[in-house]
Amino acid sequence: MPDFLDKFTKNVSKTIDTVKAKSGTMVESARIRNQIKVMEEEQTVRFQELGRMAHVLLQKEIQKDSLDAERIQDLREKSDTIKAKEDQIAQLNLQLQNLALKEASSIAGKRALGKCPGCGTMIYEADKFCGVCGLKVADMVWESAAPASSTQGEDFCPSCGHGNPQGSRFCLKCGTALTAPAREP
Repeated sequence: MPDFLDKFTKNVSKTIDTVKAKSGTMVESARIRNQIKVMEEEQTVRFQELGRMAHVLLQKEIQKDSLDAERIQDLREKSDTIKAKEDQIAQLNLQLQNLALKEASSIAGKRALGKCPGCGTMIYEADKFCGVCGLKVADMVWESAAPASSTQGEDFCPSCGHGNPQGSRFCLKCGTALTAPAREP
């Protein structure tokens, strides 16, 4: 009976920690997504203005057969503003990616590197292969990463004995296909 209570307590504690990690990430992600949405709406207006300016300039200058340097400078300034906002949006998207890595690291108890480019599964620091599609981790390129610690319930590879996340189809260390994930006795 004490084993059952200990397991139950650990599971409840783990669930609470997971909910904390996810709720904190959800709030921050929502804030960043809202910033991105506002910036993208502003970008749409800027593109419309740039298009209008270019159209007016071209219509007037075609008639005069010359280009006005001041109007061209206006177009360049509008284009530079658009580029600056695109860079800000890219930074916010990187912040979202880092939040997702931090959350995954917190929940899994090990450092998340990023998502597999083949299937989108989260890849962790000790992984050698993707547990879902078998893609070699060494061939993957990471833009960013987040720290973490600890471990979770695992399925063990019949070939090398490495502990893999439950549901993995391939061993993360040796790449062996895990048709039926093996469990430690």
